[in-house]
Amino acid sequence: MAEQEDKRKLDAARRQAQEQVQEMVKKKAQEAVKKAAKKAASKVTVRLISGAAAASIVGLIITYLIMSIQMFAGNLLGAKIVPKLSLIELLIWGMVSLILFAATVAIIFILHLLSDPWQGAIIALNLAEEWLKKLWPI
Repeated sequence: MAEQEDKRKLDAARRQAQEQVQEMVKKKAQEAVKKAAKKAASKVTVRLISGAAAASIVGLIITYLIMSIQMFAGNLLGAKIVPKLSLIELLIWGMVSLILFAATVAIIFILHLLSDPWQGAIIALNLAEEWLKKLWPI
């Protein structure tokens, strides 16, 4: 009789231990799912805002700024709050950055030429002279 009672107590202890382990696993799984959902939601939110904002010129500027923040904070610094850019987004960001750099250099060059029109005229005449010498060598 004592043997059966000990066996029942042992079975009850095993069931209780199994239930505790199942609860711990369940809690950890729920925490992991919540964490993954938050991360996915933040990525989706940023991408939706970027896509919606890209519908206008101001939106394009805002989208570029958001992508720049994602590039530096997410990709380079590894911030967990800011989602990283994917490879395609990195390529788009890089090409837009190159275009903006080239446009900035061109604007600076044009403004420099406009600030001293005689110097601009001299440069234009020198370029025209070189072009004519290439066409009709003397």
